[in-house]
Amino acid sequence: MQPRISIAVQAEENKSYGNKMIYEEYFERIYGRLLHVFPLLESRVPQPQLVKMRGGECYRYIEKQLDQAIIAKTARLISALRSAILLNAAGLTLDVGTMKRVIDEIDADIMFLAGPLMGMEKTNRHDDFIREFFQEEFDHEEPLKSSQKRARVPRDKIRAYNARSYSASNMNESDAIRMMELIEKAYSGFVHGASVHIMEIYGGHPDSERFFVEGVLGTSRQKSSETDLANYFERALHAVILAAKALNADDVFEDLYESSHKVRL
Repeated sequence: MQPRISIAVQAEENKSYGNKMIYEEYFERIYGRLLHVFPLLESRVPQPQLVKMRGGECYRYIEKQLDQAIIAKTARLISALRSAILLNAAGLTLDVGTMKRVIDEIDADIMFLAGPLMGMEKTNRHDDFIREFFQEEFDHEEPLKSSQKRARVPRDKIRAYNARSYSASNMNESDAIRMMELIEKAYSGFVHGASVHIMEIYGGHPDSERFFVEGVLGTSRQKSSETDLANYFERALHAVILAAKALNADDVFEDLYESSHKVRL
């Protein structure tokens, strides 16, 4: 049976860190650190250029390189972390779950893209990934006449590459793939709107249960979402550490690596 949500009973208070809750402090410290070092990483690759497109001008990466894709993915990752902070603070746990799924996928993409830049195998899948990643959405000035199709690299291929390249010595490749698959798919239901995930915002007092469509602020659901979100921030931090290594940004790598030990809960 789905546990009830009581809007009258506050969730157990989080441990305090100064005048802020410890998880809020944790999220803000990681986000702030990534925000600080991102321009340093960004400066390591050729910058986007203003180009003429149908209907106007847009910024685009001209060279379409692996390192530029890493920067773009890192930008998206930092934005997703900020979204997760704000959504969780508002008690919008379904939307936090969606951002967790986004963060997982970007983490995996950064690992995949970083491999060849760190001396690991470069495969045809990397070429396919770059081709699709930088592809324009439309190839005709009238969208309905566009023939553009996307051929994304299957997620299982990315997981297999990452497992093969990064698995710990005490874990075989098949177990590593299954673990990555489990992590990535755990929150897919939040993106696709699966019933079991949506039901997480259903509850309330006996005989007055309902959907808490405005959020579950102050409930145990918000607390559990917040606690789990800490894992995603830690993995995101490690993904950017990997990005710094791949971009030969040793100063950023050392800074973030040191920070990863200081911001632990």
